Amino acid sequence: MLLCAILVLSFSSCSNDEETFDYSIEFLYGKWEGTEIYYKGEWLDLSNWMYQKLSFSISFNEDGTYYGEGFFGTGYGTYKAVGKT
Repeated sequence: MLLCAILVLSFSSCSNDEETFDYSIEFLYGKWEGTEIYYKGEWLDLSNWMYQKLSFSISFNEDGTYYGEGFFGTGYGTYKAVGKT
Protein backbone atom coordinates (compact mmCIF):
# COMPACT_ATOMS: atom_id res chain seq x y z
CA MET A 1 0.00 0.00 0.00
CA LEU A 2 2.80 2.39 0.92
CA LEU A 3 4.62 1.64 -2.31
CA CYS A 4 1.51 2.27 -4.38
CA ALA A 5 0.89 5.61 -2.69
CA ILE A 6 4.46 6.74 -3.25
CA LEU A 7 4.49 5.65 -6.86
CA VAL A 8 1.26 7.54 -7.49
CA LEU A 9 2.80 10.67 -5.98
CA SER A 10 6.15 10.31 -7.65
CA PHE A 11 5.17 9.02 -11.06
CA SER A 12 1.66 10.35 -11.58
CA SER A 13 2.53 11.54 -15.10
CA CYS A 14 3.77 8.12 -16.25
CA SER A 15 1.48 5.79 -18.09
CA ASN A 16 1.77 2.13 -18.92
CA ASP A 17 1.02 2.63 -22.64
CA GLU A 18 4.11 1.14 -24.28
CA GLU A 19 6.44 3.10 -22.00
CA THR A 20 9.23 1.21 -20.29
CA PHE A 21 11.48 1.75 -17.31
CA ASP A 22 14.58 2.48 -19.34
CA TYR A 23 17.09 2.77 -16.49
CA SER A 24 19.45 0.32 -14.91
CA ILE A 25 17.92 -1.35 -11.83
CA GLU A 26 20.84 -0.06 -9.74
CA PHE A 27 19.27 3.42 -9.86
CA LEU A 28 16.37 2.12 -7.79
CA TYR A 29 18.42 0.70 -4.90
CA GLY A 30 18.81 2.77 -1.76
CA LYS A 31 16.73 5.16 0.28
CA TRP A 32 14.33 7.57 -1.43
CA GLU A 33 12.83 10.49 0.45
CA GLY A 34 9.78 12.45 -0.62
CA THR A 35 10.48 16.10 -1.38
CA GLU A 36 6.96 17.28 -2.16
CA ILE A 37 3.46 16.00 -1.59
CA TYR A 38 0.10 16.99 -3.07
CA TYR A 39 -2.06 17.43 0.00
CA LYS A 40 -5.49 19.03 0.32
CA GLY A 41 -5.30 20.62 -3.13
CA GLU A 42 -1.78 22.03 -3.09
CA TRP A 43 1.86 21.00 -3.46
CA LEU A 44 3.79 21.19 -0.19
CA ASP A 45 7.58 21.41 0.08
CA LEU A 46 8.54 18.78 2.66
CA SER A 47 11.84 20.53 3.41
CA ASN A 48 9.80 23.29 5.09
CA TRP A 49 9.71 22.67 8.85
CA MET A 50 5.93 23.26 8.88
CA TYR A 51 5.36 20.08 6.84
CA GLN A 52 7.79 17.68 8.52
CA LYS A 53 4.87 15.61 9.81
CA LEU A 54 4.05 14.75 6.17
CA SER A 55 7.54 13.44 5.31
CA PHE A 56 8.07 9.89 4.08
CA SER A 57 10.81 7.61 2.75
CA ILE A 58 11.21 4.21 1.17
CA SER A 59 14.27 1.98 0.83
CA PHE A 60 14.63 -0.49 -2.06
CA ASN A 61 17.05 -3.35 -1.46
CA GLU A 62 18.85 -5.44 -4.06
CA ASP A 63 17.19 -8.62 -2.76
CA GLY A 64 13.74 -7.41 -3.91
CA THR A 65 12.52 -6.14 -0.53
CA TYR A 66 11.50 -2.64 0.48
CA TYR A 67 10.81 -0.74 3.69
CA GLY A 68 8.91 2.51 3.99
CA GLU A 69 8.02 4.86 6.80
CA GLY A 70 6.48 8.25 7.40
CA PHE A 71 3.19 9.96 6.61
CA PHE A 72 1.77 6.94 4.77
CA GLY A 73 2.65 4.56 7.60
CA THR A 74 5.39 2.03 8.21
CA GLY A 75 5.61 -1.13 6.19
CA TYR A 76 7.72 -3.56 4.22
CA GLY A 77 7.33 -6.10 1.49
CA THR A 78 8.69 -7.23 -1.82
CA TYR A 79 8.79 -5.58 -5.23
CA LYS A 80 9.51 -6.57 -8.81
CA ALA A 81 10.98 -4.12 -11.29
CA VAL A 82 9.88 -4.59 -14.89
CA GLY A 83 11.88 -3.30 -17.85
CA LYS A 84 15.61 -2.80 -18.35
CA THR A 85 17.49 -4.48 -15.52
